[in-house]
Amino acid sequence: PTYSQAIASLILPTLMHREHDTQVTTQTLKKTKTQRILDEQTQKITGYTQSATENQQKGELIFQHYTLLQKHIETLKKLKAKGGWEAAKAYAAQHGMTLNEQDSTITIDLP
Repeated sequence: PTYSQAIASLILPTLMHREHDTQVTTQTLKKTKTQRILDEQTQKITGYTQSATENQQKGELIFQHYTLLQKHIETLKKLKAKGGWEAAKAYAAQHGMTLNEQDSTITIDLP
């Protein structure tokens, strides 16, 4: 064989092997990335499902106690208008509620 043929017979298999390894590594990385994306999406779906269930339960609880909640909200609005936050807070404390005047929220524990 010629010098070029001898070198080709020695180097060509090594280069082909490296190219094959590179292709396998690239495919593995793509599969790993795809699997990671699928895992993340599965976790998000699980979280959304739990959130939807919790929100549905909250909505049903609000619906069951709507009249009571509406009464408390209207009373608190009137008290705040007449006597300020202190009067509203006193009413809230008597009825097991928490008022946060900084973000204007009412926390009511329902059964």
